[in-house]
Amino acid sequence: MWLAAVVPDFAGGASSVDEAGIRRAEMFNPEWTTLSEAPTEDPVTAAYFLFHDCDLATVRWALSTVRLFHRKAAYAEPSGAVVPAVPSTFVLPVEDRTPRPEWMRRRIGEWFPDAASDAHDAASGR
Repeated sequence: MWLAAVVPDFAGGASSVDEAGIRRAEMFNPEWTTLSEAPTEDPVTAAYFLFHDCDLATVRWALSTVRLFHRKAAYAEPSGAVVPAVPSTFVLPVEDRTPRPEWMRRRIGEWFPDAASDAHDAASGR
């Protein structure tokens, strides 16, 4: 299951951190890449980027769950050069404000061509 996923670079075997350093503008929303501090430091920033599609009650609850995530540690491992030979499901957030939806859609199509047409659009429920 890939949920709003930064699908790894299986061909090059680069880690997600390495790839983001090379393809930052292609992969991420420009507003996201210019943040000077983590969204966990500011509830307005967190609400704007992470919970923009939630109703007010959900935003209030969600903000209480926000914690700093050390993404470099989580995404520094190289992906390996082999696409997993297991069935995959993708949930594509078409209005995401962090990774670019068009980049996620393209990456899904590159590595999982049979699944690309089955990517689930989280906004429309299709």
